[in-house]
Amino acid sequence: LRAAPIVPAVDEATASQIYQHYRVQPEPNEGFWSVVERCGLPIAITEGLKKALSLLAHGIPAIAIRGITQWHVKGTLELHPEIDRFATAGRLFHIVFDQDEKPKTILNVQKQACKLGMALENKGCCVRVPVWSSDLGKGIDDVLCGQGDGALVWLDEILEDAPILETYRRNGRSAALLKFLARSNQ
Repeated sequence: LRAAPIVPAVDEATASQIYQHYRVQPEPNEGFWSVVERCGLPIAITEGLKKALSLLAHGIPAIAIRGITQWHVKGTLELHPEIDRFATAGRLFHIVFDQDEKPKTILNVQKQACKLGMALENKGCCVRVPVWSSDLGKGIDDVLCGQGDGALVWLDEILEDAPILETYRRNGRSAALLKFLARSNQ
């Protein structure tokens, strides 16, 4: 599958850090992603490998999709197998897409985040969609880099405060309406 999500290789040091954070133990000869799957660890889905690697370096298991529409099997709304294997009841997913500034792009990102979120919720997953000011940076990798020594604290807060999917959807509709009204009044 050319556009399949990327489940990154994770080095031992990063894996150990994540195991400690979540207080899990790998079985003998068990790979990182098998531990994530078996232990039900939270997973972030983001746009691009660089952003997934940045999240992994900050202790968050992350899968990269190659673009906001690349989370599903082409021609369907079924999750790609690389994501579907982790879509188990009760697992927490964070959809960590870019914080764009162009209104049309924002709308497309929100639409895809909601579609992906619904597909995950249909599998019984819990879904949260972190948001931040685009002034901090467009992608999560840029924001984390810009946070310096405070990156882990910032990341923990943004994930903890991330709205659930329904709130994200409602906030997105409200923001779109406000932008429309502002343009109409000019």
